[in-house]
Amino acid sequence: MKSIEIVTKNFFSKSAGLTLWPTKSKRVIIDGMSQTVDGSPIEFQNMGNGWGKYSTNDPEQIEFLERRMIVAKDVFDQETYIDKTTPPEAKLADAKRQITTQNQLIADYQAQLEELRTKAGGASSRK
Repeated sequence: MKSIEIVTKNFFSKSAGLTLWPTKSKRVIIDGMSQTVDGSPIEFQNMGNGWGKYSTNDPEQIEFLERRMIVAKDVFDQETYIDKTTPPEAKLADAKRQITTQNQLIADYQAQLEELRTKAGGASSRK
């Protein structure tokens, strides 16, 4: 039996109370009366920082929101939200930390390479 992985995705909006309807409303007859039935709305919850957040694992809502990210550009994924809300100073500090880490890795690899060359040179001169 194939297992189905349910993935919850987070979406963000600069409009804290944004409400969207991914499906159009329909006219239906209920108890002999014509009524308008709306699909489930997508309501972004205010995060307190001017942004709204909505989480879903509904594939149709995920598809709708991903399309809206491209077309209307008023909905963002988590990576974009973090990028837009991280202060430039924090981004700069993070970049400097990454450069320091990368430089240390390069120095470590160069030392290991030199050690291997020294061992290889000593082994070939013994023959």
